Amino acid sequence: MASESDSAVDISTDSAYITAPCGETAAERSSFLSVFDVYDIAAAIGKEFESIIDKHGSDSVCNLMPKVIHILEELEDYASRLESQDGEILALQAAVDRIELDRLSHAQDRLRCEQEMLKLEQTWQAEAAEFRQIIQRLKDENMFLIRALNAAKVSDECPYSEVSVAMLKLVSETAGEEVRLMLRLKEVIDRQRIEIRALKRQLAQTSIDLDAVSWSILLALNCTCRRFCLGAQADIQQQANRLAKLNAVLRRKHGVSKRQAAQLAEDKLLNTEGKMILDVPNSSRPRFTVDELRNALIERNELKSRIVEVEEELSVYSRAGDQDPPVQGPINREPDEKLYFDQHRSSSGIQKL
Repeated sequence: MASESDSAVDISTDSAYITAPCGETAAERSSFLSVFDVYDIAAAIGKEFESIIDKHGSDSVCNLMPKVIHILEELEDYASRLESQDGEILALQAAVDRIELDRLSHAQDRLRCEQEMLKLEQTWQAEAAEFRQIIQRLKDENMFLIRALNAAKVSDECPYSEVSVAMLKLVSETAGEEVRLMLRLKEVIDRQRIEIRALKRQLAQTSIDLDAVSWSILLALNCTCRRFCLGAQADIQQQANRLAKLNAVLRRKHGVSKRQAAQLAEDKLLNTEGKMILDVPNSSRPRFTVDELRNALIERNELKSRIVEVEEELSVYSRAGDQDPPVQGPINREPDEKLYFDQHRSSSGIQKL
């Protein structure tokens, strides 16, 4: 009864495995039950059945064993389906991780682009402020020149004074320098604009290349992991089947060896039945091996069968002699062998045998 309670505990543990919550991860669920666990449970239940059969006979478990086998088959099917589902969940988890990595990389690229655009905007605002200052200064100089021209028109009859000529020369030189400065600044701005466009194109191309490389690497890793998982599952299934076959072969051999041992014990009992065996340490009687005894018994049985056959032939011959018709007339003397047939027969070699 203790063995039955132990087997009940094992089966209840397996049912606890079956009723595991579905919301747990694949690694946690795979730690509950596997095909090897089912085979171990089946082996333990088989041992319990053997002990019960040895104690109470095979009739006590003949109705229970098919049900237990059916439950173990259901457990094996559940464990195999659970392993396949774990593989699919791992593949989906890898896809989710890949998408998360892509999202993070795109977010980093977008942040970097925003920072670069902010720097470019600050540079553009500083250059625009500088240009506004230059334009305002040029406007002031133009107003000064306009006033100077108006003053020159008012005094056309008078020749230009040296002061006015010097002033006009200074204004023209200053205006020339400002124009050259504006042209130089315009060239710098155009060159920077071209460089910014080239950097933007380079950044976009780099982002595209990075995405392509990331996708190719992730796809290759996914394919490799899937092949590895499928190969591992196939190997596990093959090893499990091989283990089950080996267990079946070992159990069959164990049963055959037990039957052979029982047969040998029965043969020994039959050979020693009705006989007295003396085991005197200092006895001078001959000793034989098991093979020699077996050969001697075989020869004895053959000789017995030959004796029986010869006796049957003699009985046939004796009956044939009794059935001969009576003899008419004088009878010749029979030889002593025929007259005293019983005496000669009693001393023959067949009788001795």
